[in-house]
Amino acid sequence: MFHVLKQFASEGVRLVFIGEWQGYYDAITLENDFLGKMEAVMTNTGQAVDCGYNTLPSASLRPHQITQGMTDVTIACSSVLVPGPNDYPFYYDSTNTKVLSAVATIDVTPLPLGLVQPTQLQVNPQSIYPLLNPGSSTGH
Repeated sequence: MFHVLKQFASEGVRLVFIGEWQGYYDAITLENDFLGKMEAVMTNTGQAVDCGYNTLPSASLRPHQITQGMTDVTIACSSVLVPGPNDYPFYYDSTNTKVLSAVATIDVTPLPLGLVQPTQLQVNPQSIYPLLNPGSSTGH
């Protein structure tokens, strides 16, 4: 799968990976594994920051085509990202010190042949969070 994503990205297409904070999305290890296999340097620390529907002001935003026209961003909770030297933050937390959203630079060089991919683990979200309501705008 990773060789296909790298090939896709090498053709100028952007890949978007949207994660969550550790308490809501118990797959930070999976996210960091994905970033590592795409040869990105950025990692997700899994912290919970600015929880409780906070509106981050324009001072938290960084100029980018993704944030163009934005004056603020409202979040419910976020993990902290540690960007690599060639990564670019979109916005920071309310203290303007922790990166909460960013672009990760990946290496589009094909992976070596014979690389063994890990077995996929499929988890039913209802078994972890039995009160989830996918029809609700909040998921609860």
